[in-house]
Amino acid sequence: MAHERILPETAENQPPVLMTVCFLKKEGKILLGKKTKKIGVGKWNGCGGKQEEKDYDLEDTAVRETGEEINVHIEKESLKKVAVMNYHNEQQDGTFKHAQVHFYIVSSWHGDPTDTDEIENLTWFDDSNLPFDDMLPSDRLLLPLILKGKFVLGDVWHDKNWHTIPGKVSLREVEQSELP
Repeated sequence: MAHERILPETAENQPPVLMTVCFLKKEGKILLGKKTKKIGVGKWNGCGGKQEEKDYDLEDTAVRETGEEINVHIEKESLKKVAVMNYHNEQQDGTFKHAQVHFYIVSSWHGDPTDTDEIENLTWFDDSNLPFDDMLPSDRLLLPLILKGKFVLGDVWHDKNWHTIPGKVSLREVEQSELP
């Protein structure tokens, strides 16, 4: 299934890596865990990852990654897409890698979330008291919007140390139907 790109490809003219992040939400709280691998190691985040060939679509990716990372099963129908962000992450050689991340809020699932080798210290945080100082910097901008029910398209550039690059952050609220 083809996915529309929101922004042009990176300067290296490479298509984006397609990824998902899911935030489980209940009673005014969201579930976050500390990532142990790959992007965001040691930072609080939702669960998710890269689309694989075996995934029919991004919703399959979200379901698979949530199961792998926190041992719960979600139905595709319970996924509510709330944002699509284009991240341009500076590599050690100075080039940028482009990841298009599709964010979902999930209010219904089967099973009890448990730590795995990919995410640990699972904790329910009050929507109004998130650990932003120990999250990726752009989460401080995105999460308050999506937790208030907004739908967001965005573009964020990170330097080699995962700091946002001043002047290189753009978020805009949209209608849900505008999300790819």
